[in-house]
Amino acid sequence: MLDALLDESLGSATPPDVTDDVVRRIQSDSVTTTGRQSYTARKQRSPLVPWLIAAVVLIGIGTSLIVALNNVPDNNNVEVAENQPDGAQNPDDKPNDGMIAETQIQSNANDSQDDIKLIGPNQGALENNVAINDMEPFEIPITETIALKENSIIIASINAQIESAWQDLDLEPSKYCQDEEWCRRTYLRLIGRVPTVDELESFLSYDDSARYESLVDLLLNDDRYTEEFSRHWSTVWTNALVGRRGGSEESLTNRAGLLKFMRDSFARGISFDQVAFELISATGNDDPTSDQYNGAANYILCLIGDDTTLITSRTSEVFLGQKLQCAQCHSHPGSKVAQNQFWEMDAFFAQTTTAQLNDGSTSLANVDYVGKSKSLENAESYFEQPTGEIRVAYPAFLGQKANINSGELAEFDRREWLAKLVRYSPLLAKSVVNRLWSHFFGFGFTQPIDDLGPHNPVSHPELFELLARQTMASEYDLRLTMKWIVLSDAFRRSSTFSPTNDFDSPEQGSSPLFSRYYTRQLQPEEVYQSLQVLAGIQRDPNAFRTQELAQRAWLGRFVQNMDTDEGNESNLFDGDIRQSLAMMNGELMQKVTDLDNNTTLGKIIRSEMENQAKLEHLFLAALSRKPTQQESTVVLDLVSDPSVDAVQVFQDIWWALLNSNEFILDH
Repeated sequence: MLDALLDESLGSATPPDVTDDVVRRIQSDSVTTTGRQSYTARKQRSPLVPWLIAAVVLIGIGTSLIVALNNVPDNNNVEVAENQPDGAQNPDDKPNDGMIAETQIQSNANDSQDDIKLIGPNQGALENNVAINDMEPFEIPITETIALKENSIIIASINAQIESAWQDLDLEPSKYCQDEEWCRRTYLRLIGRVPTVDELESFLSYDDSARYESLVDLLLNDDRYTEEFSRHWSTVWTNALVGRRGGSEESLTNRAGLLKFMRDSFARGISFDQVAFELISATGNDDPTSDQYNGAANYILCLIGDDTTLITSRTSEVFLGQKLQCAQCHSHPGSKVAQNQFWEMDAFFAQTTTAQLNDGSTSLANVDYVGKSKSLENAESYFEQPTGEIRVAYPAFLGQKANINSGELAEFDRREWLAKLVRYSPLLAKSVVNRLWSHFFGFGFTQPIDDLGPHNPVSHPELFELLARQTMASEYDLRLTMKWIVLSDAFRRSSTFSPTNDFDSPEQGSSPLFSRYYTRQLQPEEVYQSLQVLAGIQRDPNAFRTQELAQRAWLGRFVQNMDTDEGNESNLFDGDIRQSLAMMNGELMQKVTDLDNNTTLGKIIRSEMENQAKLEHLFLAALSRKPTQQESTVVLDLVSDPSVDAVQVFQDIWWALLNSNEFILDH
């Protein structure tokens, strides 16, 4: 009967014309800032009582949620002529002056390097007859100084540009959500779990005018939340980089090592462009006990297999927002990404090698690469076109050719050079902003978020450009970008439709207008961390690996590899809500619903509170709201019956709340 009740109830903008400045200023610092923040066993339920309770609670919750829920490639290339590096270079160095070459219009982007006219260093600017728009997906590095604006100005700009789209469509946005709803979604998006009752009540005690920014600053910058913040965001980015299960089945990675590297980077406030540089250029060992240990090396160790194509694909997607995987076999039919661009990017990884050591660990290193012709000086790679023709490929960054083809590591460290190109590309900021915006709203400025280009229109191009430029101006301080987004007007909107915004439904394929908060299912990690808190399980910062293994074991019930070239995964948690709820009911759920003194339920039951207060605390802990009048009346009438075990009633209420769609949804 309970199952039956569950079934029923749970039923892109043009880059600025800086051509005259490119050669002269490509080496100069392109970003200055006006300041930067520092951071530092379930009991057996009786057959009748749970039926009545679940019917009341789930029907009530289901009703409230139903209301909320209803409510052919371009072959023109930009060539790059660059000075030969003098051995190892400082990671903070930008490409040297004179490394942007004269632009040439080529008849065939797949011609061999010998057929390409390369212009040497310091030989002029980009030719005037080349349209900047035709250079997509490549964007010229921004060489102008970008000043970091005040937070209030940026947030006001976000609001103004989103509201402008509403006005153009005569659209009335959804009303503001309740403060309790905003608090819940802010905790979920910023630190990956629901708030406790104490945290919720603390937020509500703030002055109305200051409570929103005060909570955001608390979660982003207070030492009490540093561990949870860094854990959550290291998980988000590690999942994007290598997936929940660590890439391919033949993965060499120590995933926990990569996760710890990301966690430490967020905890220390390392700029994200530096993180990207370290991940792409990393060398070292995956054994934490080794003197050569480098957690960042696990990114490439995870993705490398018989070749480096998966590394190329993932790097371009995550750090540049460019979906090059399709171009591995043929030119992208919908964009200007040509097949040669994939293999030219892949050539940056040609010096990469791995080795299994006697102690069982794996090392990642760079070695001299001689190419198919066994020539260090002209170390080429080859790829096959759909026509069967074999073409040559040398390192090139999204169409920017390098004038050095050497495979000698001391002369040209290809992977380090790629890391610098990524770090100083405007595409890095756009890719990061798009991914962050999608994290907070469920949809980015493009769909999908990792396929930027003229073939994939941006929903709010001016806003997208603003956030990308300000993220660069902040020196990739992602805490600031998060703050701007969470304090925006759009993030406060209810998930309930207004009378005129029913067409704002990106779930159905339309372009998002962000006039309402888009309801979505929690990620499995967010459910896990929320249940951990409700079970009273304390996190030990010194037991990171043990806790990570426990979470991975729990997640293993939902995630499996799909054995594709892209290293994709299947997440059963994204399927039917009823299926997800069924899979949740394991050992962890038993701990959460136990009457132990450390659990939320146990503390409430053993408190001196009246039954009304106990019921309110259960709802606040699970759903961040108080029960409705109808919910309160039915339950309190039930527990007042002397023949009914009140403790059993509250325990079953708790179980029903945690198994509701209102708990498992971010709304």
